[in-house]
Amino acid sequence: SISGSPDSVEEIRPNWPLPARLVPRLSFPPYRYIPGQAPHPTANPDGHSFGRGEHAKPLTLTGWNSHENYLFGFDLFNHGYWWEAHENWEGIWHATTDEDLRTLLQILIQLAAAFLKAHSHQERGVAAFCARITGRLAGLRARHESLAGLNLDALTSITKQLFEHRIQFGSSAFIANNFPVLIPGHEAKDEASRPS
Repeated sequence: SISGSPDSVEEIRPNWPLPARLVPRLSFPPYRYIPGQAPHPTANPDGHSFGRGEHAKPLTLTGWNSHENYLFGFDLFNHGYWWEAHENWEGIWHATTDEDLRTLLQILIQLAAAFLKAHSHQERGVAAFCARITGRLAGLRARHESLAGLNLDALTSITKQLFEHRIQFGSSAFIANNFPVLIPGHEAKDEASRPS
C-alpha cells in the first residue's frame, strides 16, 4: 500500500464534500505527483513510492467489489491523485487476463492521465487521451452497459465533458462544481448532482 497523510497535500480540495472513501484503511501518499513540481514517486529516492514494488491481483467480473486496489484507485482519482490512480490501475491491468476488463482498466488509466494533462493545461494531451478513451469505450459499450461497477455511458459523458473543456481546473488545484466523481456500483456523479 501507499502510505502518507492526506493532510499534507495542499490545495486539492474541491468546494463540495467528497464521497466517503471506498478503502479508508489505505492511506493517501504524502503528496500527489504533478510532473515538474515534486520528486518522481518511483524514480527519485525521495519519491513517495520509491522502492515499493507490489504484485497486484487480477480484476475479475465477479470480484471487482472486493478488490481493494481497484477500489482504492477511485479514492485516489476522486481526491486528485491522478498519477497515483493511473499507476495503481496499471498494476492491476498487467495482472488481469479478461480482455474487456483490461480495456476498462486502460480507459481508467488513460482517464486519470487525461485529468493530469488537463490540470496542467496540456490541451493536445487531453484531446489525444480522450480520443483513445472514446474509441475503447465504443467497443465496450457494444457488449456491456456497465462493467466492474461502472456505467459505460457515464464514463463516455465524463470523457466528453473533459474533451469539451466543461470540467474546470484551477491554476494549482481542481476547484469546480462540475468535477466528476467515480464510484463503482453507482452512477458517476457530474455537475447535475453538485450544489450550486
